[in-house]
Amino acid sequence: MSMKKLQRASKASLENEGIKEGTIRDWIGDNPDVLDLGPVIDNAVKEQVLGRGRVDLVLESSDSHYVTEIQRGKLDADHVTRILEYWDLYRRQKPDTKCIAVLIAEDVTSRFLNVISLFNTHIPIVVIQMEALRINDSSDVYLNFVTVMHLQGRDDESDPGNRGYWEDRAEQTMPIANTFIDIAREVETSIEPDYLKSFISLRCDGKSRSFLRLKPQVKKLLVEVNTPECEATRKLADAGMDVKGINTQGWFGVALTKEDVEGSRDPIKDLIREAHSLAR
Repeated sequence: MSMKKLQRASKASLENEGIKEGTIRDWIGDNPDVLDLGPVIDNAVKEQVLGRGRVDLVLESSDSHYVTEIQRGKLDADHVTRILEYWDLYRRQKPDTKCIAVLIAEDVTSRFLNVISLFNTHIPIVVIQMEALRINDSSDVYLNFVTVMHLQGRDDESDPGNRGYWEDRAEQTMPIANTFIDIAREVETSIEPDYLKSFISLRCDGKSRSFLRLKPQVKKLLVEVNTPECEATRKLADAGMDVKGINTQGWFGVALTKEDVEGSRDPIKDLIREAHSLAR
């Protein structure tokens, strides 16, 4: 087996590179899976007219529409206000459609994250930071997207789904979830999955409270555990997994691939043990 070659990446500026927001919009519209929103996007409407403005993108999946605003450079109050207005107009136009606001910016400051988090439980909004990178001396610009604010509890945790609901919604990543559940049962045999529409909850010992959540996405399984950063979470990072850190609800997140759950069972078990011990 040949050793993979590491490449040097340097941060770039979209403005300095002369890349306009329209170019970014069109590229995301053609490649919506890069946002890893969860459900498969089956349609992308570019520059849809809403009121007196034009929303950059409306990404449509089988159960949700994502009203998306893009900002090159540092996030500002104007774009925050704009996405809230677009979201409100869109949900009024389509009251029977689940509408989620998505704000994408090159530089998301903690100031605006704090402000948005104040109303995130009332307005379903996702904030994504996009980073422009250059690899070595290549003339190409690479975009990396990191979700810095997830949806915060809009769905009622008692809203039931079923295994079939998730298999239809996340066909590619449900096998990862099933393997993870098998690993969890090796740690604690009483663990049972509860299939809700917002996530798959893992409960144990007959308790109603969830200590671990699974959110199958497009390419990865997002695992959230109710635990602070600890030795178990550091082991995941050391193993090269896609660690998301602690979200605004205090849940630690890590996005796992099929290779992660099949090849790194021990650090995953350590994380499950830690979360389970805190839930007792």
